[in-house]
Amino acid sequence: IGRLMRWDSADASQWRERDLRCYTDVLRDPARARASVLLYRTFLLHEALPVLRGRYRATRLLVPTLVLAGGRDLTIPPALLRGYEPYADAMSVEVVPDVGHFLPEECPALVAARARAFFGRE
Repeated sequence: IGRLMRWDSADASQWRERDLRCYTDVLRDPARARASVLLYRTFLLHEALPVLRGRYRATRLLVPTLVLAGGRDLTIPPALLRGYEPYADAMSVEVVPDVGHFLPEECPALVAARARAFFGRE
């Protein structure tokens, strides 16, 4: 897990061992590890392909939505977020350059500022 987190971060050196342990230690509990595996397995085996085939193409996202994406995210590249406009009434996407997949960890102040602004608490 630690290696994956470093791999999908724009700056792998930002991760200290004690920080990574916050994420990895909980997975030492077999029940938690199994739950994590099952969550991803369910998505990959049962949800990903139908989504890619357009399962929700006729559905509209009606709630206000803000998506923050890392410009260097290898898991969900910014290109995958293009073309949402016909399916979302009040959605905006902000790509944060030089950030990977873990935005709250890589740029916590920016994420907090965007959340405050989005929820009207500036």
